[in-house]
Amino acid sequence: MRFRLPLVVALVLATVSAASADVTFVHWSDTHVAGATPPGFKLRIVEDMNTLPDKQWPEKAGGGKVGPVDFVVATGDLTDSGKPEEWQGYLALRAKIAFPSYDAMGNHDFRQGRSVENGIRKLHGETYYSFDKGGVHVVVMNEYVHRRRLPDFAKPQLDWLEKDLGKVSKGVTPVVLAMHSPPLRNKDHFMSLGESINRFAEILKGHQAVIVHGHKHFSVKARLDDWWVLGSGKAENGDQQDRSYNVIRVTSAGKLTCVPYDWVKETWDITEGAFHVDPPAAKAK
Repeated sequence: MRFRLPLVVALVLATVSAASADVTFVHWSDTHVAGATPPGFKLRIVEDMNTLPDKQWPEKAGGGKVGPVDFVVATGDLTDSGKPEEWQGYLALRAKIAFPSYDAMGNHDFRQGRSVENGIRKLHGETYYSFDKGGVHVVVMNEYVHRRRLPDFAKPQLDWLEKDLGKVSKGVTPVVLAMHSPPLRNKDHFMSLGESINRFAEILKGHQAVIVHGHKHFSVKARLDDWWVLGSGKAENGDQQDRSYNVIRVTSAGKLTCVPYDWVKETWDITEGAFHVDPPAAKAK
């Protein structure tokens, strides 16, 4: 059976009790501090992000005020090359965000030293970690923990993930996994190069999960087995690469809504970059 994909996202993650989940968060990515985009432009996207609670959802996403934002997650390439001064520049940008912020490593973040890696450890205790917000379990992964060009989770991190998700109720607690590169089964992505993708998918079985990522510099959607894989950003020439971020809400009914917001045009992107799909429930096998 073919699924026809409407324009705005509505992902039914699970049947969840009424009080179990009510979370709104921002997903942005690939800030590339010290890259080609002027710092003032990056600051303007943060300033717009801070006004998000007063914005109105588009009607196709249910309408109404966005309201409180619980956190922001940045999915890697925080800096352009990982230099200490670039990391300090990212921290200065991050400090202006009005909401709690969480950070993932990207492939650009270890090119010239360990400043980003050590900085994330200082902020979060490790470069891969998890936390709970309003009944949603959030996992931030580091596909570059081994500091090689091609991303992979590596066995110790997958051992940790299996233990971490072992504490999460399957089919009850929604799970958000954040990382830089999209975990897909094709020749263009790292996970086809070994058993990492297979074990990652095995660990996720039975969980009502969504995966958010960066790297592509565009709001895209794909599938890994039972799970949606959603990217953030907008790739156009020059300054335009930083013009959007994803706004995501998990409701008390277990429904997840994700719509990119184009802050330059001050409009929601309800065309190619947005989603409205009811995926089949993840099955424990």
